[in-house]
Amino acid sequence: MLYFSELSGEKVFTSGKHYFGKITDLLFFSTETPLITKFVIKSKGGSSLSIPFQYIKKNGIGYILSDDYKVEEKIDSETSLVHKLLNQQIVDIDGTEVIRVNDVVISDLPDYTISGIDIGILGVFRWVGGAKLVSRLLAGLNIHYKSDFIPWSEIENNELAKGRIVLRSEKEKLKKIHPEDLAEHLEHANIRNVLRALKVMDEKMSARVIADLNVDYQREIFQRFSPENAGNILSLIHSDEAADVLLSLDLQKREEILEHIQKGKKQPIMHLLAHAKTPIGHLLSTECLAIPSDSSVRTALEHVRGDTDGFEELIYVYLINKENQIVGVVNLHELILHKPEEPLYKIMNQNLVLGRLSTPKEILLRRMIKYNIYAIPIVDEKRTLLGIVSLQDINEDMVEN
Repeated sequence: MLYFSELSGEKVFTSGKHYFGKITDLLFFSTETPLITKFVIKSKGGSSLSIPFQYIKKNGIGYILSDDYKVEEKIDSETSLVHKLLNQQIVDIDGTEVIRVNDVVISDLPDYTISGIDIGILGVFRWVGGAKLVSRLLAGLNIHYKSDFIPWSEIENNELAKGRIVLRSEKEKLKKIHPEDLAEHLEHANIRNVLRALKVMDEKMSARVIADLNVDYQREIFQRFSPENAGNILSLIHSDEAADVLLSLDLQKREEILEHIQKGKKQPIMHLLAHAKTPIGHLLSTECLAIPSDSSVRTALEHVRGDTDGFEELIYVYLINKENQIVGVVNLHELILHKPEEPLYKIMNQNLVLGRLSTPKEILLRRMIKYNIYAIPIVDEKRTLLGIVSLQDINEDMVEN
């Protein structure tokens, strides 16, 4: 057994012991038994050559190249160890743990095959030749640290071609979790971890989860997706949900994504987008309270008593930053329960459900029902609070029309 860190950079010589180049990568078949098919060698002239492994043998000075060697191009079914395995990340479905592939374990008897991946700290030090020193130092402190090894049998072979490493155990977990429950859980994670968790899923599962995420998360996700990837995902969810997502994006990004939505799905989405151009200004109410997020609970209650005398009702206090952008919300019940000195940013809900003047009232109503809220703040392109639309106002408008 050897590690790729020990193999990478090894010199290759001709049978006449002349320097030929050095090993930079390995190609393999991503199957149940991942057989290494080719060594990628950077020649002394600077060319990158793929040579079948049977033409290369190890001896005392390094690796010897047979006189009858052949150079062959990489084929579609072959996977690059460097580009698809090494330094890639594995995440669990919670998005809370990031595991980095620090080294790759290779069996060289009888043929070269990949045995697994090393995710431990020794895999990092092995690249700089310090693994033995670190092991000795730890042993001197009576700490016995072994390489953290994940066998190949735990890796989903079919996912490697898509550029992601998925553990079979994580895929089994996904099958047992309902998309709505998973979406609710992910809304407590930051956007980077949400994106990492989505990588574990196939497109259908990703689409179902994204459809149930808060619109803020949806916008952040699709701003990072390529137009093609975004179009594929939106083609798999309901047209009204897809339109909802597109409305949260700027016009240029929206048009780029629309080019990649399936034809059968594009027409109803375009219809909803056209309908969304109808403003909801007649439903907008300015009877809402917005105060700085660094205010205390005591200050918020003083504003409630002093600034809302003429309001018909007040359920939420919205919180803004120094740029006058809405950043959170607190309901009155939460204000009463907390200590007067408590800063609002510590108790506010940051997972905001927002709308725009261009958002159809049907979509606003669906959001209110989905998230069990009684009013939605309406913002402009800069996330400045313009007012609110309440559940009561939408119901009355729908009854009248």
